[in-house]
Amino acid sequence: MPREFGSQEEFKQWVKAWCDRQSLEVNCTFAARNAALILPNIFGGRPEELIGFSFDLLLLRGTLSSLVRGRYASSDIVDSAASAADFSDGDAVYSAASAADCARYAASAAAYADARFDTSAASTARCATLAARYAIESSYPDADAAASAASFAIAYVLDMEGVSGISVCPLWDAIERPEMLEQNWEGLRAEWQSDPSMAFWVDWYDGLLEGRAPDWELWREIALIADHVWESGPKAVAEAIKEIQATLLTKRAPLAEEMVFDQDKRTFKTVPIEIDTPDLFRVSLERSEFAYSLAIGGNGLSEACYEAKILSHTFKTCRDDPQTVEMNFMQVAGSLKRQVECHEYPDSPEITGLADTLFQAALDIRATHPAVKEAREKRAQAALHEATPEQKEALADALPVLKAISDDKLAEEFELDFGQVLNSSAGPVPNTAPKLPGADATHRIGNRVAKMSLLTKSSDVAKALDGSGGYKALTISMTLHTLVGIILRLLGG
Repeated sequence: MPREFGSQEEFKQWVKAWCDRQSLEVNCTFAARNAALILPNIFGGRPEELIGFSFDLLLLRGTLSSLVRGRYASSDIVDSAASAADFSDGDAVYSAASAADCARYAASAAAYADARFDTSAASTARCATLAARYAIESSYPDADAAASAASFAIAYVLDMEGVSGISVCPLWDAIERPEMLEQNWEGLRAEWQSDPSMAFWVDWYDGLLEGRAPDWELWREIALIADHVWESGPKAVAEAIKEIQATLLTKRAPLAEEMVFDQDKRTFKTVPIEIDTPDLFRVSLERSEFAYSLAIGGNGLSEACYEAKILSHTFKTCRDDPQTVEMNFMQVAGSLKRQVECHEYPDSPEITGLADTLFQAALDIRATHPAVKEAREKRAQAALHEATPEQKEALADALPVLKAISDDKLAEEFELDFGQVLNSSAGPVPNTAPKLPGADATHRIGNRVAKMSLLTKSSDVAKALDGSGGYKALTISMTLHTLVGIILRLLGG
């Protein structure tokens, strides 16, 4: 698949001929990935007149917008891509002769990719060609061959797999990344990591390098951030991204409950939905509690067991909360069935009877509470990835902060849910259980921290939180945002 070109001119001619045959979407993707190849050349190449990371942000916006335009053709994305291309008129951008020019042409390719104009196809192909050209010309001399081979590889995969297929390919797929570009990324990465406002972009570019599946919905919303926000700089864009991520997470991990902030106690708490059928709900709880009394103390199930802790908390503090009861019952039922299959618990009538009773009670709650049923169905559609050791470490570090800003009930539930997520591992899962151990716990943590993050946008809440439990408001805000980002990744985008 790799191809060698005798000269840059031969490469340019091949690129032009290839781009002229492609669709608007393919040319946008081709231009954007060529721009992404040499994005690390920002390091040490910023115009002196641009302060901080504002220059970087212009290039990032152009590259991301072109990637999104390769996926979506709606009018709002077309307009957004055109806005991202506007920065190409600035002398400061023209003065940077490497990554800037490449990103400029990627953004322009996206801007021209609009079927409303007769010249769109030709203009998009021209800009895609120029992006590929600058990907070569801006590389260091010893990187020319690698860059041209990488551009050819992009075209090859687009021919074979299309836009969707290339989106999960590593940026330097099958081609070794030039040492200078690798060093530049290390330097640029360190610079970005020094500013919390650039945290998203570090992870975003790492994802491109790894071939991580894009979160297209998230990228689309970022591309649609208003011009005046982009013009305000990295901090304003970071705040907009933070709100977008939290809003998406509440939709992907829905719960039929509200999150509120108690100004007097300076803590968050959940407010359950109203119980539609209190008599049926009470009967479900009583049957489950009786089945639990038969199983506990024998059959390997003691009060120290995790399942017993969840049920004890549920029966003591959640009797007015159908959403939490349904999730806890499903979580424990799945765990018990899994433990029996793994021979951790005996296949006794008491254990299997408890699991069946909890599962049936959860079904009954969904049958009589439409909001709980709808939330379950939406959560069931989400893919769930297992947390990496690094993500688990970040989760563990966040737990004390969450407990400090939560009321007693919510703090206890966080501790139980984090225990499930941090100790879970993939394995055989019964049909009636969540897709992975800790699935419901992950969704519940995600929904709750996302709602907490959105509430902290209020200056009154942020002020009241400052110093709560010994933590500064900034630490709390960053902790919540980190958790939102991690769980969005776990839910697969």
